Amino acid sequence: MNKTYEWLYDNYAKDLLAQIVAEEQTLVEATLDPMDLPGSQRLAIYDLLTDLRVHSGLEIFTLGLQLGIRLTAPCMGFKPNIVQ
Repeated sequence: MNKTYEWLYDNYAKDLLAQIVAEEQTLVEATLDPMDLPGSQRLAIYDLLTDLRVHSGLEIFTLGLQLGIRLTAPCMGFKPNIVQ
């Protein structure tokens, strides 16, 4: 990994991502606790909610990647080909 990206990850993203995951787990468990479900149903719903998080996270990642590529891409000038 590029040293700059590694530093950015370690100093900005790593702790924030850990905090987001912890908050999501707390939210999912707080949602499931009042339902009083048997273990297998609780696990199935927990897996479903986690799967939704993964899909949403993947979509957000790809949008961010597209934005990053567009922001760092070289500017392509437009030169019309006019026939005289």
